[in-house]
Amino acid sequence: MTDDNKAGTNSDSKKGVASGHWRLIARQVGNMPFALYLVKCLLGTVICYGFYVLVPQYHLYWSLVSVLLVLAPDHHDSIKLPLDRIKANLAGGVVGLACFFLPLPPLAALCIGVPVTILVCYLLGFGNAARSALAAIIIVFIQENESGNWQIAMERMGAVVLGCLVALALTLVFHWGELLAVRHFSDQST
Repeated sequence: MTDDNKAGTNSDSKKGVASGHWRLIARQVGNMPFALYLVKCLLGTVICYGFYVLVPQYHLYWSLVSVLLVLAPDHHDSIKLPLDRIKANLAGGVVGLACFFLPLPPLAALCIGVPVTILVCYLLGFGNAARSALAAIIIVFIQENESGNWQIAMERMGAVVLGCLVALALTLVFHWGELLAVRHFSDQST
């Protein structure tokens, strides 16, 4: 086989892989739970961004991270997983706030907070959502270009809670909407 033939075959296989990925993406977008997840994420982003713009003096942009961490794409876990992630976010935020008050260098306090956060999540039974908690501890604890005072940590904790509340509201609205739609279509088929 010549180098030209090898290059052509390699190019064709890359096109086939790319084409396969586009088909997979198109199939996912047409999948109702996936489409609803996209809509929830977009709505959560718009709502939290709106809070950030309306109240710019607080650190509400962190609610954007929180809302997107909490929302779940899987229809079967549409209520349980977000609730676990909310609990985990709150646990991580509280641990981050507690670590803020430790009389230690920031890295030492954070190195205590990370395993404590993971342990708290597993002890409270939502270990699968520990990653959300770890994001929350970082959001609340790290204050790179700010004065490093407790009020900023509290504002960030408030932003985490706000993101969780928006995600919970969207989750419940979409869940109830799905239940009503299923009930409506089952009533019409009988």
